[in-house]
Amino acid sequence: MKDKKNDFYKNHKKIEIPICFYIDDDGNKVYDLEAMSEEFENELSKLTNVTIMCSISDDIVWEK
Repeated sequence: MKDKKNDFYKNHKKIEIPICFYIDDDGNKVYDLEAMSEEFENELSKLTNVTIMCSISDDIVWEK
C-alpha cells in the first residue's frame, strides 16, 4: 500500500488555493478559513463534477 501511495503522489495533479489572511489591529495574522475552504471546495467540485462541502471546526486542534 505504501508503494501505491508513493506512486500516486508522484503522478498526480495538484489543487492550489490562496492562503487568505489579514493582519488585525494587534498585529496578529488572522487566517480566513471560510475563504480558503470555499476556494478548495470550488476547485475540487470543478475537478470531480460533484458538490464538495468542507467544514471548519475550532474545537479540534491540529497538534504540530
